[in-house]
Parts: sequence; structure tokens; C-alpha cells
Amino acid sequence: MLKMYYTSGHVNIAVTLNEIGNVHYGQGKYSKAVIFYEQALKILQKYYFSGHNEIICILNNIGYVQKELGKYNEALDFHQQALALQEKYYPYYYGNIANTLNYICDVLLCQSKYDEALCSCKRALTLQENYYPLGHVVMASSLGNIGNILYKQEKYNEAIDFHQRALATVEKHTSYDYSSITFYMNNIGIILCTQEKYDEALDYHRRVLEIQEKYCLSCQREIAKSLTYIGNVLREQKKYDEAFKFYQRVLEVQENYYPNRHVDIATILNNIGATLRHQQKFDEAIKYHQKAIEIQEKYYSSDSIIIANTINRIGHVLYDESKYDAAIDYYRRALSIQENFYPDNHIEISHTFTSIGNSDQFRIATNLKDIGITLFDQTKYDKSLDFCQQALIIFEEYYPNNHSEITVLWAYVGMCFACFCWHVEDHWSYSINYLHWGEPKT
Repeated sequence: MLKMYYTSGHVNIAVTLNEIGNVHYGQGKYSKAVIFYEQALKILQKYYFSGHNEIICILNNIGYVQKELGKYNEALDFHQQALALQEKYYPYYYGNIANTLNYICDVLLCQSKYDEALCSCKRALTLQENYYPLGHVVMASSLGNIGNILYKQEKYNEAIDFHQRALATVEKHTSYDYSSITFYMNNIGIILCTQEKYDEALDYHRRVLEIQEKYCLSCQREIAKSLTYIGNVLREQKKYDEAFKFYQRVLEVQENYYPNRHVDIATILNNIGATLRHQQKFDEAIKYHQKAIEIQEKYYSSDSIIIANTINRIGHVLYDESKYDAAIDYYRRALSIQENFYPDNHIEISHTFTSIGNSDQFRIATNLKDIGITLFDQTKYDKSLDFCQQALIIFEEYYPNNHSEITVLWAYVGMCFACFCWHVEDHWSYSINYLHWGEPKT
């Protein structure tokens, strides 16, 4: 319609393209969103000088979407372009610069680059403190991001402290902002659950749910998240029947809120599948994971790391059923996606692995370990040994020698040698080293 009134490439068309992109982003249709954002960017770059604020906003929008698609390097590039323009043309707009620094922090966090993320986030907080000497609600985002980084670094008490500071900031400056208040309360609950403080975690999540149902009844998406967190805690407590009921409530809320099978529904389907697996209802578990993949395939490319994670889940179910050949097939599919996810650092399963970033290394190493253990259970010891050793190479690079991942793999390597009619195991003796790990004898 706009093209009937404006010449091709008019700036008003760019505004509408951006708004369409926002709608697709809100629906979880990230691949479509990025197409509209990129079209809008091309038009704006023709009309405006390179540092125009609209261009900076679009660059950040594209960065958000690329992050959701798991394309972290691309996301980082767009946010850094936006930051460079802000620092060049608007060096005293500390608030906007701080926002972009927080976006960069989010991407670095996804890449497990915690030190870089923390540096970016602390810089954002410093700018905000200088710009708002009396404090401001926007500072909560930086405090919360620092809390997220500390959580990933397993510094749980420090993480809780920053989330509590973020919560206090919101309550001080916008006490009616129930969405933000409940967001930080849920984050605290998640950390408490990780610390196995389940009763405290449940208390936070249930208080959040009470607030949401009283003041934010229209925010069904946020209510669904709180129900999910409660289900997660119950699952950790091995209260699978109760957890299942909460997950079913989430599914009902989401299916009413997202009639077109939104990507968020795949997450809860996976949670239900994991719960059914713990209940040894394997066939039902696989059905839920397969439903999750069907939804994910509508939103992500076939080589998405998110799809790989769900494929892995099916492999775990099949392994628990002792269907080892089928489990290996799924593990291999997941591993293939993980390797191809970063084509510049592609590695073959049977070859020496090169570093492609901590988080991705761990995913690959975990898959290798799963395949190795499955092959061992099938008494295919030579193949099992190959996979376990490859996983061991990766884990030893990042973990101390007494880490559980390493000791488990040493045990399997040792057991593989013990099952061979080889004399060379006398020289390796991995199983003996594992069994007698500890203080030296005196």
C-alpha cells in the first residue's frame, strides 16, 4: 500500500519494514524478522548519514535477531557497529551507549566469554552511574547482567547479590513495574534452585506467580515462565508428577497465547519429555521431543544448535531404553550439527579437535562421551575408546584433573583397555589411576 504513495525506497517504507520486523521478532519468527530489518537498513543508509540514530537502532535490532538465531559472531558484529557509531557521533549519550554495551554483553554471555562480558557490563554500569548520579531504573539491566555472568561462573552468592540490587533498584524507582520486579525475583529463584535450596527457590517463584496473577493477568507469557520455573524446581526435587502438572499448565497457557505454535512451546515440550524420561515413560518422552523438533524446524535452520540439543535429548531417552544403536544415530546427528554450526572450524569426529570456543567444545565433548559410553555398553570397546579419548582431550583442556567429567572418562578408558587382550594396558593403567586417585601413600 505504501509503495502506491511513496517512491521505491522511501524512508517511510523503511519505518514500516522495521515495524513488520518487530512483529516477526515478537512472534519468534527470527529468520523473517532479519529479512525486514535488513531491507529497512538498506533504505535508511541511502537517506541518512551513517551515524543517524535510526540506523543505529536497526543495527541493534539485527543484532538481537542474530543472537536468537544462534549466530553470535554476526550478532556481535552488528552491535559493535552500532557502538562504534554511537561513540563517534554521540559520545555523551551515555544511556544509549550503555544499552548497546549490555546487548554486547548478552551475546558474549551466550558465547561463554564471561570475562569479556563482565568487562562490557561493568563499563555500561559505570556510564549509567555517571549519567544518573541519583540512580535510575535502567541501571537494573546492567546489575542483572552482571548477576547472570556471575551465575554462569558459578559464583552464586555474588550473583544473587547483584540480582537483589537490580530488584531493589526497580522497586525504588518504579515500584509499579511488576514485570521487572517479577523478572529479577525469578532470576534469584533460578540461582537458589541451582544451589539446591529448593524450598527458598519455590518461595520466590510462587511469590512471583502470585504477583503476576494479581497485577499482570494479561501477561500470560510471563506467567507461563513462572509456572515453568516452579516445574523445574519440582523436577529437581524428583517430584515428577507435580512437575508434570505444572508443565501441562504451561502448555495450555502457551497454546492459548500462541495459537500458531510459537517457538516457546518447543521448550516446554522438551521439559515434559525430560520429565517423562525420568518417569521411564520413554515412548511418550520421545513423542514430546519430536513435537518440539517439528516446531523448532519451522523457526530455525536444520543446522541450528537448538535443534541439535533436542536431538540429543532423544538420544538420551533411547540410551535409557538400552536402544544403543538408535541412540548413537541421534548422538551422531547432533554432533554433526554442532560441528557444522561453525564451518570455519569444522572438525571430523575421528580427527584431532581444534578449539572452536568453550561452550561449543563442551557440547561436542559431551556428545563424544555419550557416544563412547553407549558403545561401551554394546561391548564395542575399540570404538568406545576412540570417542572417550577424543572427549577427554577436550575436557582436560578446560577442567582440573580431578573434575568428575575427567575421572568418569578415565574410568571408561581404563575399562576399555581392561576388556582388550592387550599387554599395552600395563603401561597405560588408566583404571588403576582412577581407582587409586587421592593423596599419596606415606
